[in-house]
Amino acid sequence: MINQYDVMDRKTLVPLPDASTIQTAYSVAPAGGSTPTRLATTVTDPMGEQTVRHTDVRENTVEVDRFKSGQTLATTYQRWSEISRCTSRKQAGQQMPGRLPVPS
Repeated sequence: MINQYDVMDRKTLVPLPDASTIQTAYSVAPAGGSTPTRLATTVTDPMGEQTVRHTDVRENTVEVDRFKSGQTLATTYQRWSEISRCTSRKQAGQQMPGRLPVPS
């Protein structure tokens, strides 16, 4: 099996040597309040666990949701300045120091 791509040439399916796969779906997600619409990338690993990454129009990651067995494990929020510098980062209501690894 070979990698599969959507019409915008983004990977949607990556086969692994053990015959399992990593699936990626792309969508537009409405945001709440005055926040504009976000782009959402959902990655499903071979165990069926999902990570949803929301980005703004500048491709800055503004939210990452991690799920296990359909339950939310963690949600991380990031705010960005007009010049794409991360100004704050929170997880479960707590301020987080340093840059967080974000799935691509």
